[in-house]
Formats: sequence, structure tokens, C-alpha cells
Amino acid sequence: MTEYEVCQQNTMACEQEIAKGIIGQKDVIRQVMLALLAGGNVLLEGMPGLGKTMLVRTISQVCDLSFQRIQFTPDLMPSDVTGTNIIVKEDGTMYVVDWVHAAQGNASADVARTYLLFCLTDQAAAEKYMDLFCEKTGTAKRYVQQWLPLVAAAQLTKKRPEEKELLQSWLNVCDYQ
Repeated sequence: MTEYEVCQQNTMACEQEIAKGIIGQKDVIRQVMLALLAGGNVLLEGMPGLGKTMLVRTISQVCDLSFQRIQFTPDLMPSDVTGTNIIVKEDGTMYVVDWVHAAQGNASADVARTYLLFCLTDQAAAEKYMDLFCEKTGTAKRYVQQWLPLVAAAQLTKKRPEEKELLQSWLNVCDYQ
């Protein structure tokens, strides 16, 4: 039996085992398994009570993986979980994660954090990122900029020396009303 055939057989066995606990979702199980095998990510969306957590918990049990769940709340920003909105691949290519659909908090706060991260290395990329976000979402740039002092102050509490000067420069740039 070839390596490919062994992988296929094991994947099908996992899918069958998962289907014992997740009834009627064969396509979803297959798609999640493919993403897992490919080293990808999956965003499961749906109303509460449809079994999203049960699906992931069952997959983790069948595949002997760890399982942890984070419940998004209005005061939780995705960058609180990941530490950033930027993914850097091994080849150095940077991707900005679109958390707008995942976050129940204010996306502009996350955009402000990502903007500040870009500013550490590439001011032009930072400006381009913010302009693109504002254009795509219809958000006023001034509104996003009002988050910068708040995000900068919050980030200063993490005491990262490489960020200190930049973050301090943003503390008093907006008028508060």
C-alpha cells in the first residue's frame, strides 16, 4: 500500500468515527479534515447550538489532538488571542488577517493595533493597510485613528522595549470629547 493510500484510508477511518458523533454533516467533516491535513485554518460560522464546538471537540478526540475553546465577547479582540493581526509565512510574505467577521469587539481597535505593528517596520505598509481597511469597510480614517492612543497605552503595559518609543508618540495625538 502506498503512503497516499495509507493516508486516504486513515482519513476515511477518522471521518467515519467523527460521523458517529456528528450526524448528517459528512461534507463539513470532510472539509475540516482536508484543512487539517493541509495545515490550513477553518472558520466555522453558524447560529449557537448547531454543533460547531462539538464538531471540533470530536475531531480533536478522534485525531488525539488538544482542544481549547475561546468564547468571543464584546470586550475581546482577536489580537488578544493571537497577539497580532499579521501572519508571516516562512518566506517572509506578510498577510493581514481579516478578523472583522470573527470579532464581536470593535474591529477598528484591531486595525489600530495592526497599524502600529506595521509602523514598527514599514510606515508605507501601515498607511496602505489602514487606507485599505477604511476603503473596504466604509470606516472613517479619523475613527480608526482615535483608537491609536488607547491601543498604544494598552500595548505599553506589555513593556516591549522595541515598541516603547513608537507607542509613546501616539499617546497624545487625538482630541477627546
